[in-house]
Amino acid sequence: NLSNNTMNLEFTVTETITRHNGIINEIYFEFEEFIVGNTSVGITNKKERRSRISEAGITRNEYNKLAKNPLSFDNFILVIRPFIMGYYENDELKQTFQILDNNKSGSIDINELANF
Repeated sequence: NLSNNTMNLEFTVTETITRHNGIINEIYFEFEEFIVGNTSVGITNKKERRSRISEAGITRNEYNKLAKNPLSFDNFILVIRPFIMGYYENDELKQTFQILDNNKSGSIDINELANF
C-alpha cells in the first residue's frame, strides 16, 4: 500500500481602512486561507481544496478603551500592518522599528516587544 500526500497553503488578506476627515477610524482584515491537497493511494489520485475565512478588526474607540500602553492607534496600525499583510512598502518597516524601539537603543528588547 503506497500512499503520498502533499498539502499547500495559500492565503489572501484583504484590508479595509475607514477614514473620517482623513483620520483612520477603523481597520479591518479578512483572511482567506486555502488548503490544497493531493492524495494518492496506489493508482488513485484525489485533489482536495478547502477554504476558511477569518476576520479581525478594531476601531479607534475600541483600541483606546483596550490599550494599556502609550502606543497611539495610528502607531498601532503602522506597526501591525506589515505583520498582518505579510509585506511592507517604502519605509514602513523602518517606522515600525522606530515606534517599537522606545529607548532608541537600536534594538527592540523583550520588554519593548511585550509593551506592544
